[in-house]
Amino acid sequence: MRTSRIPSLPALLTAALALACGNGEEAPPAPSPTLEPQQSGTTARLQAVSPVNASVVWVSGVRGTYARTVDGGRTWRAGVVPGGDSLEFRDVHAVDSSTAYLLAAGRGAASRIYKTVDGGATWMLQFRNTEPEAFFDCFAFWDSRHGVAFSDAVDGRFFVLVTRDGEAWERVRGDGIPAAYRRHVVGFGHLLHR
Repeated sequence: MRTSRIPSLPALLTAALALACGNGEEAPPAPSPTLEPQQSGTTARLQAVSPVNASVVWVSGVRGTYARTVDGGRTWRAGVVPGGDSLEFRDVHAVDSSTAYLLAAGRGAASRIYKTVDGGATWMLQFRNTEPEAFFDCFAFWDSRHGVAFSDAVDGRFFVLVTRDGEAWERVRGDGIPAAYRRHVVGFGHLLHR
C-alpha cells in the first residue's frame, strides 16, 4: 500500500506565505492524506472524534461507547460508561491522554455530560438535564476548564450551559441569550414551523 506523508506545519505555512505574498512561484501541491483502517475495539457506531495530538485521540458513539488511542491509532481501548449503555455520545472533548468529556444527546434526562481524569477507568456525571424539552447536541471548549454546551431551543429560547472550572455546569439565563430563529415553511397546504 502506498502512503503519503502530510507536510509539516512549517512547510505548509511557508508554502501558504509564498503564495499569499505573490512571489510568482506556486507552491507544490500538498499530497493527499492516506486513510488506513484501524480496529477501534468496538462494533458501536462512532460519531465524534477529538485529537489531542498525533498520538492521543478520543472518540465517542452510541450505546454509551468511547475509545482512546495513545499511540497514534496503532491500538485502541474501547469502553462503555457504566450505566450509560443506552446513551448516544454525540460529542467528545479530549484534554489529554487521561482527561476527556463526553456529551450524551437526547431528550430530557438522556442529555448528560461526563468527565474522566483517569483515562476512562472511571467517569463522573457532571450534568444531567432536567428540562423535558431540552435536547443537547454539542459542546465546545477553549481550554481544559472552560466550555459551553448547546441544546435545541426550549420555549423559543436557546438553552446554553457553561462551565468555568471544568467541574460544574450552569445554565446561562437572561437577555444575553437570543430568541431562536423560527423558519416558516409552506408546503402541501400546511404551515410548518422549523
